Amino acid sequence: PTARGLRMALGGHDRTFKSIKASYTETASSEAQPLASPDLFRRFYRYLLDAWLHVPDAYWTWERPAVKMASDLIQRHQIPLVLTSALPYTSHRIGFRLKQRLGVRWIADFRDPATHSHRMFSPFERVFLRQRRAENLAVQHADAITVLAESYALILTETYGLKDNSRIHFISTGLDESLLESPRENAHRLSSPYLVFVGEFLTSYDDSFFRIFSQVVRNPQVAQTGVKILFIGREDVNGPLITPLARQYELERFIEIIDHLPQEQLYNYIREARAGLLIPGRRALWWSLYAKLVDYIALQKPVVAIVPNPSEARMHLERSGLGIFLDDQERAAEQLTRFILSDTDVPEVDVEYCKQFLVKSQVSAFIKVFEHVIESSQLRKFKSD
Repeated sequence: PTARGLRMALGGHDRTFKSIKASYTETASSEAQPLASPDLFRRFYRYLLDAWLHVPDAYWTWERPAVKMASDLIQRHQIPLVLTSALPYTSHRIGFRLKQRLGVRWIADFRDPATHSHRMFSPFERVFLRQRRAENLAVQHADAITVLAESYALILTETYGLKDNSRIHFISTGLDESLLESPRENAHRLSSPYLVFVGEFLTSYDDSFFRIFSQVVRNPQVAQTGVKILFIGREDVNGPLITPLARQYELERFIEIIDHLPQEQLYNYIREARAGLLIPGRRALWWSLYAKLVDYIALQKPVVAIVPNPSEARMHLERSGLGIFLDDQERAAEQLTRFILSDTDVPEVDVEYCKQFLVKSQVSAFIKVFEHVIESSQLRKFKSD
């Protein structure tokens, strides 16, 4: 029951995602660039939503019907286990109510450490407290917790004072190997070497890499290679951020911005690249296991990285043997120059470690958690009987 849904119910245009995805680019572009000075009504409407209606989030109206429907399905099919994934926070509340009502086993999946990152929780204290309570329900009452990054286990343990974190299981997202079956001859090949950045370049990222790369291309040998940096992701997001940096550091002819692609094509770009790029900066998002990094590691691609030390990303790059860290600011340009000119050895890859970032490993890991939870509940029931 949103304003959009109410308009549709009263005979307005179909505004479901299915109907508007054909015009996604135009919609995304307009949404990515909000009005510089929204009028008073817009500001009041936004405040009303964020401070009073979206508590703990915009999906709270879904809770009661979701619990009712799920309860019917669980009882009809004798389902022993429920998995909820959050965000939204309301997913935690649904899982908790199902466990309370039916005694079903509950696995709470955390895609992000929501109340840890200011970008994900409400700036209004009363709303934030509701979000924190919803998250606490999952941490305290779920039979198992799965997390997207190992750092989340530390964050949840510290935030909620867990004395035992044995219920928390790290399961990365995974690259779908079936999407690698498109012929390699159809892969995009440039006549010159390139490094590839996948996804959106965020405003929180700094300009360290651009500064380093501008020094690298001054080397005549590097310039002769024709090396390029490809940024593949939403052009309406990346363009306005990357183009000024390219202009500032005189890198226009070395940088190419490509709009988002079908995943099969994207994987071909990564496979043919000299290396992947992970360049948020030395102080950004220490807790994040980036989706782009999962793709790089799964494809066993070297990664030129400017990341915090310590950080989740650095840990996995070190374990996989794929990291090329530009840590020393004075020597970073020389280090990157040697890599581009192939004067340094490619890292020795831990192939077995990289396999855990494939989707089949992700599926297997979830199955193990499911089986463990069910077997544990059966054992407790047997002992109580």
